[in-house]
Amino acid sequence: MILFAQNIYILMLMKAIGQLLKTQKITVKRVIKKNTKGGKRVGSGRKKADYETKTIAFRVRVEFVEPIKKMVKDYVSERLKGDA
Repeated sequence: MILFAQNIYILMLMKAIGQLLKTQKITVKRVIKKNTKGGKRVGSGRKKADYETKTIAFRVRVEFVEPIKKMVKDYVSERLKGDA
């Protein structure tokens, strides 16, 4: 009876250790993935602007994409001419 209880305790302990190792592997993978984010090449990525920017996005019909892009570009270029 004592041997049976010891075997059950050992099995439970091994299962707990296995689960702990699995969680540690996941944590290590997440840390590695987080550290490599952003690219490895020197000077890669978007250059910093000397003014504040914000990315905007919205959904439109496919046929409206080009006219809206043109309108936005025209508006921005018109505003920049006024500032210069």
